[in-house]
Amino acid sequence: MIHEIAPYVFHNEYKPRAPKPDDYIFIYGKNQVVLDCTDEKAPRAPTFADVERYNPKLTYLFRIDETAFFLLALKDLPAEGFTEADGYKPQPTFVFNMLQPRYMAFAGLTAAHIAGWYEKRHICGRCGATLVHSEVERKMDCPECHAEEFPQINPVVIVGVTDGDKLMLTRYANRPVTHFALIAGFAEIGESFEECVQREVREEVGLRVKNIRFYKSQPWAMSGSLLAGFYCDLDGDGTVTLQEDELSEGVWIPRGEIPVQDVGFALTAEMIERFRVGKENEPLN
Repeated sequence: MIHEIAPYVFHNEYKPRAPKPDDYIFIYGKNQVVLDCTDEKAPRAPTFADVERYNPKLTYLFRIDETAFFLLALKDLPAEGFTEADGYKPQPTFVFNMLQPRYMAFAGLTAAHIAGWYEKRHICGRCGATLVHSEVERKMDCPECHAEEFPQINPVVIVGVTDGDKLMLTRYANRPVTHFALIAGFAEIGESFEECVQREVREEVGLRVKNIRFYKSQPWAMSGSLLAGFYCDLDGDGTVTLQEDELSEGVWIPRGEIPVQDVGFALTAEMIERFRVGKENEPLN
């Protein structure tokens, strides 16, 4: 999956340092990232050596091994040196899938998650004062009422509902994504993951489930989420009652008819593939 970048090591602790020439800069704002697209088949994030002469206002993000990553907010972008004539172009965040080496895709998506949080955290929600960044940890502080704002992570369940050798596969309604997915949804306040699994399955396809078992988790920057994957078994009647405003399809697919999945990116695909090859109940290595 996208966050599994071994042998590289992700250091998410907030320990800012001055940028070095080979450190990377992600220019982000309004759900877009500005990349050097001189080679359109291989867009890249600029290094500090590329932008140092413009004296950019940078925010430390994290490290991968000894390479640090910094944020340059789109609103703080210097007027010179970042034009399309120089090769820089705004791109949608799914362009991160193209970044090489592979760990750069994870770095870009994680940077987008943090940058999106910063972009929404300028004003204190309690008193309306301007927030300032803490000097010791990744948070925003209010100098007036002393409220603290930490990065927001939304918990989500991904659910593989099984009935013997059949898996419940779904398609989203009113979205450009057309491939099969699993039942998924955000956990509500006061709800455990297991209760969320039961509720989401009941709401989306009208089924009851039992034997809920955790599989694996994954950070998912596209929705600012932490995904928790579960398998569970059908409990009772398998007749589907579709929540049509959420799903266009919900069908039981036999194991041998499930298409092969590319497991390099998403937890959903890995869970579907694991069921397809009959390993959904085997422990992880």
